[in-house]
Amino acid sequence: MTIIQSLARILIKHYGKFFSAFLLLAVCFLIIWHRDKPTHFYLIFLAVAIVIWEFILRAVLRLAYGKNYRFAVLNYFLVDDPVYGNAFRKNTKARDLDFLVFDKTVFPVGHAPEPNLSSNQASRNIFSVNSLGYRGEEFAPSQTKAKLRIFCTGGSATAGYCVNDQDTWPAQLQIYLKKRGYNVEVINAGVDGWYSYQELLRFNEEIVNYHADILLIHQGWNEEFEYSSLFLGKKWRPKMIQNVREQNNLYCPPNKLLSSAFFLSIYLAFKAALKAWVFIPNMRFTNPKRWQTLLSNKYILAWFDNLFAMARLAATNNILVYTVNYPALPALNDAEQDREFYINNSRLSEEYANYQAISQKRIKRTLAVIKSIIPCLDVEDEFNNYNTRERLGLFIDELHMSAQGYGLLAQAIGKKLISDKAFQDRYVNDSQISNVDVSPAEVCAAKAALNHNSTYLERLVKEQIAKLSKKMMNVARVNSDIPEDRYTTY
Repeated sequence: MTIIQSLARILIKHYGKFFSAFLLLAVCFLIIWHRDKPTHFYLIFLAVAIVIWEFILRAVLRLAYGKNYRFAVLNYFLVDDPVYGNAFRKNTKARDLDFLVFDKTVFPVGHAPEPNLSSNQASRNIFSVNSLGYRGEEFAPSQTKAKLRIFCTGGSATAGYCVNDQDTWPAQLQIYLKKRGYNVEVINAGVDGWYSYQELLRFNEEIVNYHADILLIHQGWNEEFEYSSLFLGKKWRPKMIQNVREQNNLYCPPNKLLSSAFFLSIYLAFKAALKAWVFIPNMRFTNPKRWQTLLSNKYILAWFDNLFAMARLAATNNILVYTVNYPALPALNDAEQDREFYINNSRLSEEYANYQAISQKRIKRTLAVIKSIIPCLDVEDEFNNYNTRERLGLFIDELHMSAQGYGLLAQAIGKKLISDKAFQDRYVNDSQISNVDVSPAEVCAAKAALNHNSTYLERLVKEQIAKLSKKMMNVARVNSDIPEDRYTTY
């Protein structure tokens, strides 16, 4: 790493401090040497100062990273999209790019992207996005090369975080089913950071027109994060579409002024300020108000509405739909020594592990309530057969899995599909009947149940809130345990 690259890294890491210091110097200069000037003079002066800072920032980044320096601070593989807010960049292969990229998801877990181009290229995963914006190989929208076409939708856990194309669970599901004689084509429709409304839009805009036979839905984690990250639900609203920076960096509602990347200096300043003053104080698991979001039914009901809309589309287009109950590293019924092992050998803290376990249980309850409308493939039991150390090896963090973990997940999903009557009727008998039930009675019953919390989970959450509230009264400052920005889902 060169001196200029070291300087650039320090500048990016501590950007808020550098930008504040520069503005403070500019203001001091105004006060000392330019007193008694009209107001517009000061505004023009500060605007010029920001332009100078923008030039300095870009000059440092260009010297450090070359002409594509913007991707040292911006996502390359996620781009703004007019329909979905953000999506994968089409026609992209990580290893073919002849410039530096720093998106974490295209590198092995724990591997910091190198500022040296040859090292940066060599260490990238096999990460491909086809011409339609789906991860993996090309497929023909107008016709399928297999007897059944299966789409897998979800966030980064489906798209494949820090693993190669062939190691994602959709890719391994195709291998598993083909080895057992099923002529299927499995397509990965997951996108980092997406939640159910974006998946509903893609189902409606694209997938229903792509000869889909089956849709596998992995949702839940991003529903909670989308709600809590937007000022603990205060700025959240259903069916919100955000661009890349709004959803994955700023955690704010749509705001072109804040999220515009035209002026990198302004964007990075807002990012630093919102992270320090909003995101970390709100989202740390030691904050009792963070736990209050687990008592909210708003995002659960919005999630249900999106799932119901997907079920109606599936019924209209004769598509089979299944939700997938996906396990996390910690579980609510962990033995004390198991939980301690996870905390000592991962980025989990005690509060983080408790939150994750309760959140996962809430997802499972929601999917269980909805299964009368959309059948659920509950694969959690497959992971309970692994002891503590083995289970840790199935995950690269508290949620995303390793290639081995995704292989086990694909196997579990494959077993459930093969044993399912609707799947067999579709494959063997060419049945064109969907497996969803969108009758008013089922929908009303499910929505009524989801409008109330589980008594058991509500008690656990309230106990945790009381415990943390008492703890905060006894200490002046509670340290943050946020390991990174989009810590549970991205």
